[in-house]
Amino acid sequence: MSYELTGGEVVEEPKKDQTAVQSGLDKLAPATLKANKEHEPSQEISPEKTAHFGLGESSRKAVNPSYVGWKQIGGWQEGDALTEADDIIDLSKDTYLNNIIPDQFYGDWYHLLGLIVIAGVLSFAIGYFRFSFAPVFFVGLVTSLLYRTSSIKYRSAIRDQLQKELTVQKIEDDYESLEWLNSFLDKYWPLLEPTVSQMVVQQVNDVLATNPSIPAFIKALWIDQFTLGVKPPRVDVVKTFQNTDSDVVVMDWGVSFTPHVLCDMNAKQLRNYVNQKVVVKATLFGFTVPVYLSDFSLRAKVRVRFRLMTPFPHVEVPDVDFVARLFGDFVFNWEIMSIPGLYQMIKKLAQVYAGPILLPPFSLQLNIPQLLSGSAVSVGVLEITIKNAKGLNRSTGLLAKSIDPYLLFEIGGTVVAKTRTVRDTLDPVWDESLYILLNAFTDPLTITVLDKREKLKDKVMGRIEYNLTSLHDKNDQKNLKSFFLRNSKPVGALNFDLKFFPTIEAKKLPDGTVEEQPEFNTGITKITIEEAFGLGDVGEKVTAYVELYLNAKLVLTTAKATSKENLQWNQEYEAVITDRRKARCRLVLKDAKGKVISTTVESLNDLLDRTQTDKKAIPLKEK
Repeated sequence: MSYELTGGEVVEEPKKDQTAVQSGLDKLAPATLKANKEHEPSQEISPEKTAHFGLGESSRKAVNPSYVGWKQIGGWQEGDALTEADDIIDLSKDTYLNNIIPDQFYGDWYHLLGLIVIAGVLSFAIGYFRFSFAPVFFVGLVTSLLYRTSSIKYRSAIRDQLQKELTVQKIEDDYESLEWLNSFLDKYWPLLEPTVSQMVVQQVNDVLATNPSIPAFIKALWIDQFTLGVKPPRVDVVKTFQNTDSDVVVMDWGVSFTPHVLCDMNAKQLRNYVNQKVVVKATLFGFTVPVYLSDFSLRAKVRVRFRLMTPFPHVEVPDVDFVARLFGDFVFNWEIMSIPGLYQMIKKLAQVYAGPILLPPFSLQLNIPQLLSGSAVSVGVLEITIKNAKGLNRSTGLLAKSIDPYLLFEIGGTVVAKTRTVRDTLDPVWDESLYILLNAFTDPLTITVLDKREKLKDKVMGRIEYNLTSLHDKNDQKNLKSFFLRNSKPVGALNFDLKFFPTIEAKKLPDGTVEEQPEFNTGITKITIEEAFGLGDVGEKVTAYVELYLNAKLVLTTAKATSKENLQWNQEYEAVITDRRKARCRLVLKDAKGKVISTTVESLNDLLDRTQTDKKAIPLKEK
């Protein structure tokens, strides 16, 4: 039977392998292989192994992977997509401890260090007295909880500081030399230094004699010897910014003061060389202890901005070095800074606490018109009209329930005003005006929105850092809108107005006469509690303090002063007076136990008349 392929047929795969094996021989194999025993088929190879012949040396069964990509491995779901609400969630979750512990007891670096030291001492004591291991567990548990709570606040403080500094541009590096000025200072400094040193000593000693923060056991504290040395400060490099307003000059100065460096002095200067020297003496417990300070050095970059009522200067973190000896300058005396770690700690403290005074965006302002006029009051009054806030976001935490927001206003870390609390709303309306005193425009106005809580600490919901320098050019600013930030993300908007009322100063006319200030019923008053005398018998030691009430409200409590003669406080209070005719001041003098010694009530007009006629002493009546 013949069969012809036409090309349209389907060739099916054979049902079984096409082999012809009889008596162990393959009948289809070539003749040359039939007689060769080496090519006989192995009886040990199983059909499962021969099925994978030709696929590689180690063929294994392919297995599908369980997870591929970051979404599968991370267990990502559609609900895990990041939203705008997630950006404002606190980076560190709220804890129960930071809702009950007062802010001054945790959150700084020394609190963390103290926790580590206390945990180590307690653990050592437990082992020393042979207690069981169980108390160590509780010490570790309490310490870890407190450490975590303090760390959360510390990180939050760093984020708030960065929020203020992100607006400052980085200083460029193209500087020029200023040797002509340094040459002038080299010649003029020996004539200028004695006068400068004398001014410093007089002013600092006056402050040390009247400063209420000095402990009472220090009976006297003064600068006994002081000189800045014969080497003047130097301006190493300078850079002037070009892209500024026509009436503004901005310069970066690299300054240094290294009086103990002698490499740039000639032979004659070395013969007349006098190093910097400061000797501070303190009388305590009947002994006078001198503290010797020398070899003080300073290097810093200073930004100077020349314009009326603008920041002066703008300083980066300086590099400070010095030598200190406790009991005077003699060859066998020991330098205090040789104590391991003490110098680095003092340097770090100076950067942490003194640095923010001059670090961007903060600055030290010299109010030139105020200094020349001799006025001691603020530069003016700022009226803040708070309208409302929109879209406040709830803060995260264990105890976030109803929101009762209010606003807190701070300048330079001091609370200057506070609004009323609006109950249970995320869109509060205040519609109230606040009046605060401004000493300078350089410190930003910090506006913090907080959630009022009855039995716990108030919770911070967001913060605004508002730059006040614009008030110098535009006193009245309407319909302002700023966003509260938390974790650098907006969490609501505040609508408000600002209006600045500058202080009116006496004007000097062209003929040299001074135009007197007009009499106003409103203005700024500063009340200074200076001293009291005649409170006890001759030689009797008296301890007392003063409470000042303005319009029946306690506004100032002085520190306790102790003396056998005159009690000195020199503490002042400054306030905005809306009606001078009705203002009343009440002075209450109390002893160390809080018992009232005497009290007096004076009108503000009477106090002003006493000041103008130089009759500042107010007679007191026995209680």
